[in-house]
Amino acid sequence: MSLREKTLQAVFWVAVIRCSNSAISFLTILILARLLAPTNFGLVAIAYLVINTVRLFSDLGLSKALIYRKDDIQKAADAAFVLIPVMNTVLFALVFLGAPYIAIFFNDKAMGPLVRVMVSTLVIYSLGTVPSALLEKELEFKKIVLPSTLSNIGYALVSILLAFAGLGVWSIALGYVFQSLLQTLLIWVVSPWRPTFKFDKRTVSEILGYGKYVVSVSLGTFLMVNLDNAFAGKLLGPAALGHYNLAFQIGNFYPPLVITLVREAILPACSKIQDKHQLLRKVFLETFSGVLMIAIPISIVMAIFAEDFIRIFYGKDWEGAILPLRILSFYGLIRSVMPINANIFLVTNKLKWWNYIAYSELLLFISLGYPVTTLYGLGGLGLLVTSCIFLGTVARFVVNGKILDIGLVQYLYTLKTPAIAALASACVILIARVLLPFQPSVLTLIIHAALFFACYVGLLLVIDNNLRRKVKTASLYELSRLLLK
Repeated sequence: MSLREKTLQAVFWVAVIRCSNSAISFLTILILARLLAPTNFGLVAIAYLVINTVRLFSDLGLSKALIYRKDDIQKAADAAFVLIPVMNTVLFALVFLGAPYIAIFFNDKAMGPLVRVMVSTLVIYSLGTVPSALLEKELEFKKIVLPSTLSNIGYALVSILLAFAGLGVWSIALGYVFQSLLQTLLIWVVSPWRPTFKFDKRTVSEILGYGKYVVSVSLGTFLMVNLDNAFAGKLLGPAALGHYNLAFQIGNFYPPLVITLVREAILPACSKIQDKHQLLRKVFLETFSGVLMIAIPISIVMAIFAEDFIRIFYGKDWEGAILPLRILSFYGLIRSVMPINANIFLVTNKLKWWNYIAYSELLLFISLGYPVTTLYGLGGLGLLVTSCIFLGTVARFVVNGKILDIGLVQYLYTLKTPAIAALASACVILIARVLLPFQPSVLTLIIHAALFFACYVGLLLVIDNNLRRKVKTASLYELSRLLLK
C-alpha cells in the first residue's frame, strides 16, 4: 500500500476516534453539568491544570522522537519504555508530596486529596506510551479505536453513575482514573510490540537530545494554553473558572479532533518525506486549506449561537459562559492550525524557532494576564489569550513560509475561499434572525445551524473551481476500497 493510501486510512481512523470521543465527552459534560455544580468543574479544572503541567515532562519528548527516528527503532523503544515510567513515578511522587501546598495556593482544602488521586494516572498512562507511539508511527490508527473509545465510554459511565450517587467532584476524578486504567490495558492488547529490556546508551543520548526540544516547546505551548485557567481560578474564583472552563470546552470541542488528525496522522507521513521539499510544501498547503474549511465555519457558528446554546442546554446558572464562549470560539480556530506549523518544525528539526515563538507569546500573556483579568473579567481574559496565540501563529506561518518558500499571497489565497463563504453565510443567518424573530429552542437552533452550513457548502462549491472538480470526480468506490484494505 502506498504512503498516500496509508495516510488516507490513518486520517479516517483518527477522525473516527476523535469524533466518537468528542461526542461521548460532549454528552458526558452535558449530563454532568445537570448533576454537578459549577464549583465541582472548577476544582477538577484546577486539578487537570496541575496534572497536565507535570505531564509535559512525562514522556521527555520521546514519543515524538520515536516517530521522527528512522533506524534502530527497537533500541529506541526499549530505552523509552524504561525512561518514561521512571520519569512519571518521580513526577507522581513530587505532586503527591506537594498536594497540600497546591491546596493552599488555590485556597481550597479539597484540592489536596483530589490532586493526589488524579495524579496517579501519570504512572498508569506512562506504561502505554511506547506501544501507542509505535502504532502511530506505522499509521496503525485502526488498532487504537478500541482502546480510545471504550476508555471514554468507561469514563462516562463511571462518572455519571457516581454523580447520581452523590459523590460530587469525586465522580469526575474516579472516572478519570478508571479511564486511564482501561485505556492502558487495551493498548497492550492491540499492540504487537513487546519490550526486550535492552538499554543502549548511544540511542538513549540521541533520543533525549531530540526530545529535550520537544519538551521545552511543549512546556511553553502548554503554559500559553492553560495559564488562563490559573488566572481565572486564582483571581475570579472556582465558579468563574467553571464558567470559563465550560466555554473553553465547548468552543474548543473540535480542535482536538483537527489537532490529532494533523499531529498523529499527517506527522508520521511528513516524517517519511522530510527530505522532499516540494512534496512537503504541497502537503503543508493542502492540510492548511483543509483545516480552514472545517474550522472557520464552526467557529463562526459557535460565536453566533453561543447565547442560545448556553441557555437552552445548560440553563441560567451558566450564563457567565456566554461571552467567553463567543471569544474562545475564535481561539479554537487559531488553535486548529497550530499543529500544521508544528509538523514542519518537527520534521525539519527547526525546533529552536518553535521555542522562540512559544516563549515570546507566553511572555506577552504573563505580562498582561493579571491586569486584564482583574479589570475585564472572563471576557478580557479570553480576548487576551486569543490575541497572544494569534500573534504567535502568524509568526509560525512566517517562519514556515521561509522554510518552504511560501509567500503572503499564497497564504491569503488559501484563506480567501473559506473565509468569504463563512462570512457571507453568517450574514444570511444574522439577517434571518433579525427579520424572523423566534423563540430559542433546540429545533430552531438546529434549523439555523443547518441553514448556515448549507449556505457555506453551496458558496464553497460556487467560489472554488478546484473543490467543485474534486467533488465531481470523487469516487466513493475508491474510498471504500482504501478503508476496507
